[in-house]
Amino acid sequence: MQGIQDSAEDNNVVVEYNAPRFNNPKEELQFMDIAIISKVDGIITHVPGGIGFTDIIDKAYDNGIPVITIENDDSESKRYAFAGTNSFELGSEAARLLIEATDANAKVAVILNGDLEQDAIEHNLKMNGFISTLKEYPNMNIVKTYTSKMGILSAEEITQTIIDSNNGVNAIFTASSADTLGSAQLIVDRSRVGKIILVGYGNSE
Repeated sequence: MQGIQDSAEDNNVVVEYNAPRFNNPKEELQFMDIAIISKVDGIITHVPGGIGFTDIIDKAYDNGIPVITIENDDSESKRYAFAGTNSFELGSEAARLLIEATDANAKVAVILNGDLEQDAIEHNLKMNGFISTLKEYPNMNIVKTYTSKMGILSAEEITQTIIDSNNGVNAIFTASSADTLGSAQLIVDRSRVGKIILVGYGNSE
């Protein structure tokens, strides 16, 4: 977001940021529709899965509004361009950070977001990068993979389960920003800082 703001200031452009609190494709469709009705000059959006986003992007195009997709693409739509990350490398880098932080000796729990439909390809690439990098280190073992439901509290509950399970997990990888926040909060609340290493996706403070 900071990059967009800096570029907007440099180019004398006004940017309005709208997003649902959690991954909610229906709300995102509503924001897209509002932007089209408001006749904005352009739209930047990521593309969650499900029905409707190709149509809404094409609707924007038909109304003379260029759409740039980020993170997740919709190549079937009339989007103007796509800017994204290398999800495999992202997962691989997360694994390298975890290896470094644990001296390559950890029992790892993975928390995946339950709303996988919206970015299944990116998710699979991220996890492939993570797992393939860990395989090079015999003492880095994934003990269990959990699936969170929508919202921060779910990740908190899962992290509590990990702590209560007594199976020696001393490292957690969270694959979504909401899960990272939830897991981090629980680690702090239960005084496990330094005892459980967390590497999480997302850029929230």
